[in-house]
Amino acid sequence: MATTYHVSDFLEDRHPYNAKTDFRAQAECDRAKLFDGHGQPSLEHNIKALVDESISTDEKIKTLKYIIGHLTSADTKVQAIKYGLVMSLKWMLDQNMGSAVDVLGCMAFRSLAIIPAGVFSIYRHQGLPCIINVLAGRLDQPADRTMLQAREAAANAIQQLTVGWHAKWLLLGDEIPEGMVGLGVEANGTAEIDTEQSREDRKLMGRKVVETLTHLITSYNADNAISLLILRSALQSISNLSSESVGLDLCLICGVLREVDELLQKFANNPTLWIGQGNEQAVEIINLGVTVVWNVCMDPIGKRKEESLSSLPFSLGKLLLVALNYPLHHLKLKAAIAGAISTIYIYEDAKNTCLAPLLKHHEEAKIYGVDETMSYDISSVCVKLMHEGNRMLSMIHAGKIRDIRSLDTEEIVKENVLALVKNTVQAIRLISELPASRPHLVKLIGGDRDLCLQLYKTTPIEKEMTQACGIKL
Repeated sequence: MATTYHVSDFLEDRHPYNAKTDFRAQAECDRAKLFDGHGQPSLEHNIKALVDESISTDEKIKTLKYIIGHLTSADTKVQAIKYGLVMSLKWMLDQNMGSAVDVLGCMAFRSLAIIPAGVFSIYRHQGLPCIINVLAGRLDQPADRTMLQAREAAANAIQQLTVGWHAKWLLLGDEIPEGMVGLGVEANGTAEIDTEQSREDRKLMGRKVVETLTHLITSYNADNAISLLILRSALQSISNLSSESVGLDLCLICGVLREVDELLQKFANNPTLWIGQGNEQAVEIINLGVTVVWNVCMDPIGKRKEESLSSLPFSLGKLLLVALNYPLHHLKLKAAIAGAISTIYIYEDAKNTCLAPLLKHHEEAKIYGVDETMSYDISSVCVKLMHEGNRMLSMIHAGKIRDIRSLDTEEIVKENVLALVKNTVQAIRLISELPASRPHLVKLIGGDRDLCLQLYKTTPIEKEMTQACGIKL
């Protein structure tokens, strides 16, 4: 293909690709067209162009896609931060340029939050409030497809900001350890973010984040106003934060456990919402909700401050009852439920629920797919889970691990089975601390010597339980 050259006695007029304009006119033309697939400008130029008001929104969207595509390595992320990408993204989101910009802006924030320097920069330049506004600013309005995608991108960004020790320290307002100094890219970035006033501001922002996430769960409980993807990200974020003592306090203040309890009740009372093909995301949501319960109830303050302990065991018991209808499935969920039950039964006042019937009438038995003639309580479903766990352990020892129906690797399957057995043993031992539960447990165990010793060996009630089961030591 022939190339047209503009002939001139002056070098600045000689442009090989445009015979009608000189260099200066071409540069002015190029300002309005940042992305054409050929001869891309530098990353720095693209980032600066995002805040240029003379450039159209469509061109900025193309440029932002180009920038996100190049944020694939830590080095490129650091360069983008140095060039002011966080400030440019904040400016764009503050301008309310549309849901398409919100989607890409939150995707870029999430990409930067993967590295500590990105997290520092997002907090330092007030990027988090922009993400929160995208996530919750218009929850009262019907969402179109693009707006829903924007909220999902914002939820993913917040989830990434709660991952890792650096993110938790920054969000929860803790003093930043000396080992973190130097992670900020900008000069004095760490020093500015670790002042006493900054810590208070970060604590307020952390509370705002937890309040927003709690509101999302409330919206789902009320009328399914958010997508399962947003709900999953919200629960994952809360799960991450509640594993820290400061984050746990925030969760208690914001009423997280009450909303999670209502959420679990919703799934426990409607098994069709999460059982069957295509419901993997719902199963993951339940698992995350159970993990939040586990984290909160591990702390004595969490158990004292919440009234949900009276209803949570029944929700967990019903979920486990349904899951037990699918042997060798949902290992991670079963292990998490057993762990949550064990933490609840550390609390003395909650132990009385272990003998209460899970199902009120025979019609419920049909819903849960269980024998109508049987009675089910927390104790009985835990013992049933113990049998399933031991069966899977035998399969692993016999080299039949592939018969366990899981998409995970063999190593993860082993970890889940061991966690299931360990957590169930702990739950049954804590249930056994209630004297009234022991005769019932003796009937459930029967004369199974191995199971009895597995549950009570080296415990204070070993002699009592083995004798009651008719087992000679």
